[in-house]
Amino acid sequence: MKIEGEGIVRWTLMDQHGKQITIRVHALYCPEARVRLLSPQHYFNNDNRDRLNGSMILDARGTQLRLTDGTLQIAHHPVRNLPIVRAFRTPDEVDINSATVCVTADGNANLTAKQKKALLWHCKLGHVDFRTIADLSSKRIITPSDLRASCANLKCEACLLAKAKRRPVEKRSDVSTQPQPDNMKKIRGGDLLPGDVVSVDQYSVTVPGRSLQSKLSSKNGYVGGTLFYDHASGLISVQHQSTLGAADTVRAKQAFEREAFQDGRTIKAYHTNNGVFTSAAFKKAIEKDNQLIRLSGVGAHHQNGCAERAIDSIFNTARTMMIHAALHWPEQTDAALWPFAVDHAVRLHNHLPKRSQQFAPAEIFTGTKLDHSPISSSRVWGCPTYVLDSHLQDGIKLPK
Repeated sequence: MKIEGEGIVRWTLMDQHGKQITIRVHALYCPEARVRLLSPQHYFNNDNRDRLNGSMILDARGTQLRLTDGTLQIAHHPVRNLPIVRAFRTPDEVDINSATVCVTADGNANLTAKQKKALLWHCKLGHVDFRTIADLSSKRIITPSDLRASCANLKCEACLLAKAKRRPVEKRSDVSTQPQPDNMKKIRGGDLLPGDVVSVDQYSVTVPGRSLQSKLSSKNGYVGGTLFYDHASGLISVQHQSTLGAADTVRAKQAFEREAFQDGRTIKAYHTNNGVFTSAAFKKAIEKDNQLIRLSGVGAHHQNGCAERAIDSIFNTARTMMIHAALHWPEQTDAALWPFAVDHAVRLHNHLPKRSQQFAPAEIFTGTKLDHSPISSSRVWGCPTYVLDSHLQDGIKLPK
């Protein structure tokens, strides 16, 4: 290789944890070189600010490059066993490169085209499990129709971060336990028609959520809401609230019943926990609509397990979508957008057919076969969107 120049260069190094440190080093310019070689010994022997304090430590886990501005943790190449670090010429190049990192990008040679397509549908459909992606592909609800083999052994970074849970304590080998009887659908047993019984529970969020009418996050935003779960169909509805008091809860109940009425259903009974659902205002609303209410026992929240589980599932999906957006578009992501993520998670839940059933919850609740446009037209939540200017939409030319 031919050396065509010599001088001082400035590089911003990024280690495996994303930490950045900028160094100035004497370099030889070789245009044909595909990689840049940095000699720590040569760097530390030169007259620079890291000459006295710099050092490098190698072990089986990787390399530690200790500089005046900090320490970089550098991983080793799996084949060549040499420390490899990413380097950028300007801080702007670091930001651009970090923002465009995506496993589904065309430049990623580690995944096939169908694996990238399966991962893209996984992100579009609220990070649903890959078995569901394979089933939807087999039913030709999403394209292409042969993704089942490509869904094996795929991993999603956002799912690993958002859905991680503490492992249960390992069972003792010297203690034998009897298998418990099947408890599936004990709470919902006998509720055969949509609207027969609806489980209700409330959720609270510490971050004030934005409403559709607000342009900026406000301290007077949503603090939680009420979730409704229909026993017969599995349909979920959420009503966000500025307070969790009786007045807002009654309004949430009325809003849910208006939605059910538009779908041709009348709510006959509710199953709730105690708390705000035992207030005089809520009881009066139940009596006025000639409905029944069934309360869980004191400290027996498991008796309302349908609603409890639904809240857990919906917020797990919303949390995963928000973390995915924060990983790819951190500057545009705001925790106050959680109501929109929750609404999108509910919409996907109601329109996704279950693996054990042929129909989606929305189809069972309405008694109508729906098209799959809410699924096939889904986009990744939080992704950049271009909005058509109102003047152009009305056919008016923009000024030059």
